[in-house]
Amino acid sequence: MIKSAQSRFGRPLLAVWLFLAAIPFGLIVFRSGDYIAMSGHGITSTDIVRDYLYAVVWGIVLFAVVAVLPANSRERKALLLLWLVKLIVTLGVMLPYEQIYCGDACGYHRFGLQAQAWWPAMTDFFGAPGFGNGSANMVVFVHWHAILISQSYHVMKVTWSLLGFVAIYLIYRAATFYLGKRDARVLYLLGLFPGILFWSSTLGKDPLTLLGIATYALGVAGWYRQRRLRWLVVLFAGLLFAASMRVWLGAIFLLPLVLLMLRDANWVRRIVIGGIAIVAFAFAFSLSLDKFHIDSAQEAVTQTNYISQSWASGGSAQKIAGGLNSFGDIMLFMPIGMFSALFRPLPGEIGSGFGFLASIENVCLLWLLGVVVVRARWRRLSRDPLLLWAALLVLTWSSVYGIASYQNLGTAVRFKLQIEPILLLLLARLAQRRPEPVPDGDWRKRRAPSRAGIRHEMPQQ
Repeated sequence: MIKSAQSRFGRPLLAVWLFLAAIPFGLIVFRSGDYIAMSGHGITSTDIVRDYLYAVVWGIVLFAVVAVLPANSRERKALLLLWLVKLIVTLGVMLPYEQIYCGDACGYHRFGLQAQAWWPAMTDFFGAPGFGNGSANMVVFVHWHAILISQSYHVMKVTWSLLGFVAIYLIYRAATFYLGKRDARVLYLLGLFPGILFWSSTLGKDPLTLLGIATYALGVAGWYRQRRLRWLVVLFAGLLFAASMRVWLGAIFLLPLVLLMLRDANWVRRIVIGGIAIVAFAFAFSLSLDKFHIDSAQEAVTQTNYISQSWASGGSAQKIAGGLNSFGDIMLFMPIGMFSALFRPLPGEIGSGFGFLASIENVCLLWLLGVVVVRARWRRLSRDPLLLWAALLVLTWSSVYGIASYQNLGTAVRFKLQIEPILLLLLARLAQRRPEPVPDGDWRKRRAPSRAGIRHEMPQQ
């Protein structure tokens, strides 16, 4: 009776709540029209304020999408609240950032609107759309959005923010597979962590890449717990989508996955998995080499040095002294680069407000790492395969991204979104004093046997 009454009044109450939520947004737009127009000076639009108003309406409409995500009552309340916070960040906090740093996002929007007329020029600038060419693919996605939904820049930004929001939710569901239970506190931690919240709300490749990585992580956790084929399909679908945006992610994310699969397999399965993994890794690695036109070991070193130096621009740039001229130089530099990719900028390294907030976030991550190291919590990795997979994934990713991250700390903050949710959950889990044990194998509740079956199994007197 109570549940039926709740379901009867739930939708009207949600509609009323959304209407009431629209009022303050409308007032903000009305009072802040001049600032919105000034912040959007780089946006291709004839009426920035109207463009923004459409986005407010679109964000409120998307509450309905958030409300139908598979979740229990506590999770649903958390999702609705987190989406409200994300809208505030997307349509509010993002404005001063876009006023200064709208180059990539405004470029994607401009080329996407003019894709048909400017296709040859676009392909000369971004390259042809296809697997691994994320910039050109972004232009195509923007073009489709302009045809199917809206040409508004801010509406597109809200759509991309929703995709980042769904990515956060998928990573949370992966965490529930690991824990063997649902805990809305984990959802709040992921959804409100500043770097994850902000960088998953931009109009760019980052929310899409995170969506692919989140799907991959959900597939890994689901496969490890249930050993069902459908989770392998989810896993590789996410991996392919992430690699379609940044092709080198395929090789980065394959290695920890293969080690996880080999850990508990018998010898026959190890041979089969190893053979498939060698082929898959060779294919992913060859795509990465083709992307950067590398044909020899020396070219790999030269290209690595060239790419690293190309990132050393802007106010947060810093060059590697002497460059990277050999594999020995790369190996010696790797620990510094890995630390930079995961935990920099530190306080004082970037003077802007966004750099300061990023540095505070990194201090929190370093504090968690310090707790793990000082109290030797890292020993738990050897007893927990999924934690070991997460740790290997973080190390593999940071070893590749460390070179670019060191030389441009501003870009490092944005790149870290790819791994930050997994890094945060890994450190938080390891830092726990007395973590609840996680189940082994498939933790789903088994269906209780019927009474007839119980009577049949009872021993006869």
